[in-house]
Amino acid sequence: MAVPRKKKMSPEDGETPKTTARAQALFLIHGDDDYLVTQEARRIIESLLPKGAAEFGLETVEGPACNGDEATAVFAKLFESLQSGSFFATERVVWWRDTNLLGTDQTAMSKAVSEFLLHLNELLKKGLPSGVSLVITAADVDGRKAIVKTFDALGRVVVFKSDPYKPKETEARALAFAHATASKLGKRLEEDAALLLVEMSDADSRTILSELEKLAAYVGETEAIREEDVREVGSARPGGVVWELPDAVGERNLGKVLAVFDKLVFMGEKPEALLFYVIPRIRLLFLLGVLVEKKVLRLGGDYNSFASQMKELPEWVSGSLPQDKKLNPLAGHPYVIWKASSGAARYTRAELQQALETLLECNEQMFSSGSPKCDVLKNALVRICAKG
Repeated sequence: MAVPRKKKMSPEDGETPKTTARAQALFLIHGDDDYLVTQEARRIIESLLPKGAAEFGLETVEGPACNGDEATAVFAKLFESLQSGSFFATERVVWWRDTNLLGTDQTAMSKAVSEFLLHLNELLKKGLPSGVSLVITAADVDGRKAIVKTFDALGRVVVFKSDPYKPKETEARALAFAHATASKLGKRLEEDAALLLVEMSDADSRTILSELEKLAAYVGETEAIREEDVREVGSARPGGVVWELPDAVGERNLGKVLAVFDKLVFMGEKPEALLFYVIPRIRLLFLLGVLVEKKVLRLGGDYNSFASQMKELPEWVSGSLPQDKKLNPLAGHPYVIWKASSGAARYTRAELQQALETLLECNEQMFSSGSPKCDVLKNALVRICAKG
């Protein structure tokens, strides 16, 4: 009879291990959001140790290793920490912090590291000394490794991993973190400010925290943090805020479109990448215009009214759209769609149809004509936004 495996845990499960009369506890926390990984590790370690015992009960083994010699030294320290006792604490936690040796880089995949991990895996299966627990944090983890499967079976695996194929889930998680962090700072983050902040920070939690601390100081006694505040003092990622371009196209403000385009190109954005930010906006405006014509959607109201309408759209609307969220114009955040919806009134349906054809021609010319790509896209934007 098969023994059911312990499920992989998410941070929302919120289980707290007991600190009395417990066996070893094994925790593997990994992902590309280093702030959330570290915070979860600290929360778990605090729950494992009696209050006030962290000074004597926690032993940290720094994890990174760039070559075989460094990896050998790391494992020597780790095995010593796991198997030695303490005169000062009955409950001990060994934190193997920020290791790359569970991943897929050259050092991690070496024969020597594989042998060390095999030895560690056997040690964990046999059981650590009484009262000793192991917490591992890492950015990259190869799930095929036997030791990862051991943590999945005997302990807990907590993952903070952004899926490039699920950008909406990443955005939603970052927005929730931004609102919760602002609340802890005694501030209320307006929705448009939150969306801009997430975009500027590339959904990185540590950056969001840093920016919110700066914004909280900037607004002073004012409770709300607004979009204007974020634009005033926020630190944009190196490529700039790319959605400024589709926003300007939606406004049909040609001067702003050209200014934003030049700024983004100067800051390093590739014209072909910018093209694929504009196309979804035109597709969205076209679809919204069709829904208005079909009298299933009204534009011009406040966000709450718009969000209610979106929830009540007929089934034939969702049934006629792609199931792939990356291709579905209505799969974005409702607030983003509402903010963009005003652009549907600035273009006729024929103009939006022509705009899509213009962008298709632009895409073909970028890769076939030999003309500078920036000039090709700029000319297409002028044709779209110019009023006849």
